[in-house]
Amino acid sequence: MAVRSPRIDLALTRSIRDSQFLTRDLGAVALARRYAALIEDAERIALELAAIRPENEAQADQLARLTARVDAQVVAADLGPKLLAALAALGMTPAARASVTKGGTPGVGTPSGDALARLRAERDRATSR
Repeated sequence: MAVRSPRIDLALTRSIRDSQFLTRDLGAVALARRYAALIEDAERIALELAAIRPENEAQADQLARLTARVDAQVVAADLGPKLLAALAALGMTPAARASVTKGGTPGVGTPSGDALARLRAERDRATSR
């Protein structure tokens, strides 16, 4: 029987616990949690489907269609980039954090991003007078 990969949802929960988010960021946090849960569910279902032995050709065909829909690799290939984009928007990837420290555009809702945006807005107001 196949072995499960490391749990994405648990790693995400730890990362979220160690991060600070504004209230307006909670939707993106929930979206990241949902993507992680869908990836985990697909892997679990795929493992369960692999253990089923069909009794006839019709069951085998139905099982093959279901397996293709929840294949862990297919789901990860579809949702993985979306989860990564949500994490980057929250400033929870190394690249997103490096961008902030190098003066790039910070992730949406990161505390340093809000402070930087506030400073830039104040500068822009002062120079437009």
